[in-house]
Amino acid sequence: MPRFSKAKALLSTALVLCLALSMIFTGFGSQTKNIVQKTDYALKDVYKDYFLVSAAINGYSIETAAINHPSLAAILKKHFNSTTLSNLMKPQYLLDYEATKKNKDKMPVCKFDSCIPSLEFCKKNGIKMRGHTLVWPNQTPEWFFHVDYDVSKPYVDARTIKKEA
Repeated sequence: MPRFSKAKALLSTALVLCLALSMIFTGFGSQTKNIVQKTDYALKDVYKDYFLVSAAINGYSIETAAINHPSLAAILKKHFNSTTLSNLMKPQYLLDYEATKKNKDKMPVCKFDSCIPSLEFCKKNGIKMRGHTLVWPNQTPEWFFHVDYDVSKPYVDARTIKKEA
């Protein structure tokens, strides 16, 4: 069961946006002093000469991803030129247990169905997508750390973890 509720995901997105917008209105960066009076600037355009402006696409399922909420999707499109998936790119969503168990080389198998809608959204809107993390302690399935991916067997050793394909 995901640890983040829909309300927490929306709240964290709102907080990130508030922080980002406060950077404009507090004069962060020398370019902002002349444009604070105008109200329709996109954050990504204000800082385009300095760095990418990124946001996480929150959600604990494809249906709850920020891209599926019209107001959040509009904010992402207008203000951000870089993003990552906050949860849907974590191991519990990417690792495919059944395919991994059948894989003859014993390497983990990933599925990307949780990422595809957000990747398509980013491609369509010219937003760069960064990967997130391959191991996240509370969002990596327990089976991933056991011999033969079987929770009834012991944990793998360091040599097994370092094994290359």
